[in-house]
Amino acid sequence: MLVSEFIGRCLQDVEGSAVQCSNSHSVPYLKDWHFVKEYPEYVAYKTPIFFCDDWLNLYLDNYRMHTDSDKYQENNEICCSDYRFVYMGVKGSWTPLHADVFRSYSWSANVCGKKRWLFLDPSQHHLVFDRNMKNCVYNIFDEVSDSKFPGFKKAIWLECMQEAGEIIFVPSGWYHQVQNLVCPSFLCLSMLYTYTLLLLKSFPTIPLKLESFMDQIK
Repeated sequence: MLVSEFIGRCLQDVEGSAVQCSNSHSVPYLKDWHFVKEYPEYVAYKTPIFFCDDWLNLYLDNYRMHTDSDKYQENNEICCSDYRFVYMGVKGSWTPLHADVFRSYSWSANVCGKKRWLFLDPSQHHLVFDRNMKNCVYNIFDEVSDSKFPGFKKAIWLECMQEAGEIIFVPSGWYHQVQNLVCPSFLCLSMLYTYTLLLLKSFPTIPLKLESFMDQIK
């Protein structure tokens, strides 16, 4: 699916009935979009100093699969890999329970919309795994099997609401699940020791939101 097709689907859901923004309806969610890496020529921002200490991306930004430049393909999957992610979705879209890649520390900036975060302290991680510590609960809002996950009901969740223009710090190893609460809730940016912004020409209000957002963190 092209990004333009995804945005069109989002607009259809937003303009449709309230049912279309409910959790029972399958809604689109763009996740893990490597926008900065895929479009390096589109310089939408300058990384604020607070987020410049970026170990993983420092390595990947200089990574090359082939030492022979004739074999190097700029847009292949490996060379386009980084840990700056863009997320976009409407109300009802969500990210399943997980801990961030490589147990890294990360930041998540919400440009517009409202998100609900549920965090689990690392000391309680065993409660969301099965008896063999191999399988983790996928969706904490589902009917979770007591026999498969006997400790799940004992877990104590920390809840946080993230408004537009706010940045959340996710500590290493903290399992979390995220929900988009507002229709529309379009643009969120996740970083590992970095800060990422996306400017979408398709939405004329986005540049204003980004400008206001940047002013708040200067």
